[in-house]
Amino acid sequence: MRVINRYKSTLVAFLGAFQLEAFQGATQKILTLLMVYGFTVTFSQKTFADTGGVQEVSGVKFNVIQEFKGQKLQLVGAGLRERFFLDLYVIGLYSPTGAVPNLDDVDEMIALRLQILSKAVTPKRMIEATESGFKRVLKKPNPAIDQDIQRLITAFKDNIVPGDVFELVYSPTVGVEVLKNSEATIDPIKTPGFKQALFGIWLFSDTEDKSLRKALLAYQ
Repeated sequence: MRVINRYKSTLVAFLGAFQLEAFQGATQKILTLLMVYGFTVTFSQKTFADTGGVQEVSGVKFNVIQEFKGQKLQLVGAGLRERFFLDLYVIGLYSPTGAVPNLDDVDEMIALRLQILSKAVTPKRMIEATESGFKRVLKKPNPAIDQDIQRLITAFKDNIVPGDVFELVYSPTVGVEVLKNSEATIDPIKTPGFKQALFGIWLFSDTEDKSLRKALLAYQ
């Protein structure tokens, strides 16, 4: 917050000559926009605090062995998504053996576990980020998957608060499921290619946050 306060002091000093009281509200809005939409700064490859079967990232503990839909998966890696010094969420990648998963392997179960840290992560911003991620991954429109994207984002339409946990789970017999705080949010999505596109938002080489990708793939 000291960095934010420094920017705020600069803006306040500049606006002082222009009736400061009338601009203080606008100043705070500008700072909020800078935090959410401004420069992206990531420090995802933080050292894990290993506490015996648990790995900790930014105060959030990830079980090395985690059960998803009745199946036990192992943690591959985990990292922090940070934007303009604001911690948005932490996320962990799981696979059957703890090895980096092959997204093209339709017989391999994988999962992402994402925990919200900031009030800045709203349903609107979650939906916008998801749609933007799919556009980057797919490169061009895909009518079949486009319909599924619209189904997927309904999982984020309800109120989101710090501490909420989203699990994106793919299993060969069911398809892609999204759980919020352990409750199913949408019907499973089985469309071919959807799994690769969804997990590719974080794991493909051209992902927006390459530092986070490295952390998820355990390139520490």
